[in-house]
Amino acid sequence: MALTKVIGDGLGSTNDLNVETAIPNIDIKDTGTAQSSMDFLSNSNTVRATIGMERSAGGGLFVGSSAYAAVFGTASSGNTEFATNNNIQMKIDSTGAVTMPNQPAFLAQPASSQLNFGVNTTTTVVFGTEVYDQNQDFASNTFTAPVTGKYFLGVSLYVSNVDTDATYIQVDIATSNRYYFELIDPNFTADINYFPVNIAVVADMDASDTAFIRFTQGGGNAQADINTDARFMGYLLG
Repeated sequence: MALTKVIGDGLGSTNDLNVETAIPNIDIKDTGTAQSSMDFLSNSNTVRATIGMERSAGGGLFVGSSAYAAVFGTASSGNTEFATNNNIQMKIDSTGAVTMPNQPAFLAQPASSQLNFGVNTTTTVVFGTEVYDQNQDFASNTFTAPVTGKYFLGVSLYVSNVDTDATYIQVDIATSNRYYFELIDPNFTADINYFPVNIAVVADMDASDTAFIRFTQGGGNAQADINTDARFMGYLLG
């Protein structure tokens, strides 16, 4: 049985376009150019906008014309949303605020203080509490990059009971590609009750690369502690 598709007001006016076929497809043929496209014209036949698609290159979509920039969006106060895998992944609201609920971003802190770090050994700092983890990329004290890109990574440690007899203290952000560190010579006149260590970097990471925090003390007594005010954080820059 043939099907009829009506584009227009459907009342049989001369402005309606009727497509009658058993397989209701409308094919837009190119004219030898790289893309197939439709032009929207003014009354004077000036091109106001163009919509085009290119299946051979993977199904690209472009809009715009020679006189205007390409614009996606709404003419009202509604949101403009972008989806993949049938889920909204990016939203622009009427104020221009852009939200990406699955953009990789995390913040973690220790669930309890980590006491008496060993001497002449490198120890992974334990972050047992996730404050947030937008794309579920943080687990077992480790951030795993979901995609290749540049990532902001930061750590803020609150170290107490620093032994002045230690040769050095080193804190690392250890990634698969390289590590970033802060090196401290605790040559103080007495043991230090509170000592902050802060590192912030933009790290190049490949998909499935990891990042975690390490603490090393050379020499001295095993007495340094990291309390629950420590923070490990990061997010994808691009």
